[in-house]
Amino acid sequence: MKKPFIILILFAAVLAGCTRKSPPIEHTPENRLIYFTAIDGDHPIEINMEAGEHTLMVAMDNGELWLKLTKGDKVFLDTDATFSAEYQVQLDESGVYTLTLTGKKASGSVNY
Repeated sequence: MKKPFIILILFAAVLAGCTRKSPPIEHTPENRLIYFTAIDGDHPIEINMEAGEHTLMVAMDNGELWLKLTKGDKVFLDTDATFSAEYQVQLDESGVYTLTLTGKKASGSVNY
């Protein structure tokens, strides 16, 4: 009698471990929005930007975050973004830039 009960418990535990997890970073270029959930380490994201002045808006929910915006060897932004804030960036030319999110259990969003 105990054996079927133990098998049922083990089967339920296996099913509980098979839940689908969402990706730690969701990027929707058409909305210029990046959501991130509990990220750790470096996460470079290529984004298309036009020349001119831009505002990057960071909304933090948890953790620590650092932002770095680069194009080639040129750095346009390198900051601790642990708190929700806005950052002004002047870009010289249009093109593909790399926005690197470096997190320590960081959750929140970046709107560029």
